[in-house]
Amino acid sequence: MQGAKLLELKPELTRSQTKLLFALAQETAEAFSSKIPESEKLASAAAAWNICASRQDELEFARKENANPQAIAKKVSNFAFAAFPNEIISRLDKLQFTEPKLVTLNNEANQFLGRDWNAHEKHPIEIRASHHPVGHERHVSRLMFVQDSDGKYKEFAMLETRTAQLPIGTKAQASMVGVEPATAKATIGLPGFEPVEITIRELKNFSYAGLVFNAEPVNLEFGTVPMTDKTVKIKLDNKTNGTKKSRNAYQLSSLQLFT
Repeated sequence: MQGAKLLELKPELTRSQTKLLFALAQETAEAFSSKIPESEKLASAAAAWNICASRQDELEFARKENANPQAIAKKVSNFAFAAFPNEIISRLDKLQFTEPKLVTLNNEANQFLGRDWNAHEKHPIEIRASHHPVGHERHVSRLMFVQDSDGKYKEFAMLETRTAQLPIGTKAQASMVGVEPATAKATIGLPGFEPVEITIRELKNFSYAGLVFNAEPVNLEFGTVPMTDKTVKIKLDNKTNGTKKSRNAYQLSSLQLFT
């Protein structure tokens, strides 16, 4: 660095000092929670979670809107767990979502590749940690294994990482329901250059919604087009009171937990 001036040198925090700071932070969170009436605890816990937990889609949107990665703050949810442990635990008595999304269905690791599933038939499933090495599409992910007719659990698909995740070890009964594709992968081949693979997202929002591509050659054109704003205006007495962003959900399976 040029023009810098040394003002002070300090030793790094010791392990005991770090523990003390964590203890003080825990006390602060508990003191905050103790001042909230019991009738408002659950609502306050939900509000705290919304403030201090990051949504993956929000982070992706921020990255698209702001090219400076330093301006994107990834929030940490530690405060919510420290201040509202009982409220969070109370929400675990019942499974909060039963329709997770599965992806990478065309990966060679899918041992049910090409199978047509009966939407009214339930199959025993289990969520397991990925065993695939670094570089594999399913590396560091949660995988759904489905019990085959021979009684063995075989690898099926990966749970979408940007949505709610079922814990590893979860066993359930699931029915598979196919939906229109939301993404497509294109391999661009130009003479004299190595093939480049790109991912095209949000197909359902554009002209080719519902069309399934089967590796046939197509012509692609890259450019910038204006996007329609999906913000819904909320009015009260003919005056705008707020806005709400619409979100698309793509669901592939429904679950029923084993008892």
